[in-house]
Amino acid sequence: MRITGHVYDGSNPNSDIAFTSTNRITTHWSGFSDAGAGIAKYRIGWAATCLTAAQLLGSGGRDAGASASSMAYTIPSQGFYRASVVAVDQGGLVSEAVCSSGFTYSTAKISLTEVFVNNLKCPAPGLTRIGGQSYYVDVDCLRYTVTTLPTGCSPPV
Repeated sequence: MRITGHVYDGSNPNSDIAFTSTNRITTHWSGFSDAGAGIAKYRIGWAATCLTAAQLLGSGGRDAGASASSMAYTIPSQGFYRASVVAVDQGGLVSEAVCSSGFTYSTAKISLTEVFVNNLKCPAPGLTRIGGQSYYVDVDCLRYTVTTLPTGCSPPV
């Protein structure tokens, strides 16, 4: 029996997500094959770490039919999860477990205070006007609001 595969988390069957703020995820799998007896079913489970085939065949997994390629899961609590999948052939032989790269489920609000971009191109340091507001942009592309301009100094129009 030769069975290989890939496992992805998210609504798109061929790309992974790393983060979700909703408690429902869809796991997709592909690439499993068995030229001999043929695949009878898949067994899928979610946990903080990759599950083994033995864990998936025990209480740690849910069944999906041979033609299935995805399964939805309601995430019980916030944290990091990985989906693991095994294929079981018609003769009862089980593949190695394959797991996703994982995702984090959190409802926490995220706010960015600083973002650094390598190779960022910005105008030469000086005064600029954006949307009617005057700013000073320094050599690091940091923008500072200008509330009062010295006499004789005006930003470009």
